[in-house]
Amino acid sequence: MIWTALPVALALAAEPFYAGGAPPQAINKSQHLRTSPSEFACSIDTLLKGQACVFDAEAPSKAAPVNVQVQSKENQKAAAQVVRQACQQHAQKTTKLSSGDKARPQAQAACEKAMAKYAIDCSLEGTEALLDAQGRFSSKAQACYFDMATAFQKLTTADAIDTVRREGLDDSTPAEEKTKQSLSL
Repeated sequence: MIWTALPVALALAAEPFYAGGAPPQAINKSQHLRTSPSEFACSIDTLLKGQACVFDAEAPSKAAPVNVQVQSKENQKAAAQVVRQACQQHAQKTTKLSSGDKARPQAQAACEKAMAKYAIDCSLEGTEALLDAQGRFSSKAQACYFDMATAFQKLTTADAIDTVRREGLDDSTPAEEKTKQSLSL
């Protein structure tokens, strides 16, 4: 009985190549190496939309040495630009839902004030650029990105709640009326 089980065990333990299958491949062998950032890279758009993303920016060139002070200031300027762009979009949405164009500068100023404290911390100590040439956040900018995204989401949520309260879409309105009002927004 042992002599009949031995050939079966040896046949099962054989490499798939020898059994007519595909040849084995090394586990650590890279099948396909991406040299460019993916379409899921964290950018200003993903920050504004609250989308999931990966920190997959274009690597900076190593040709010239980085002046830490200059790069730090450039990163703060880039962060301020991100805040401005986010707040412009926020102000447009907020004023569209509420009182119109007259409130837009006030809404934008309030947004910029709320988010400015997070932009200050985005210097990355000048070790690398905050954004690459296509506006994607570097891997070292994760804390900066998440702080600004969280602040923007909190601000957007608070304004949405305020708009709902102001428009009278609270629990005292009948369900049919709420649906009509929310669809007209």
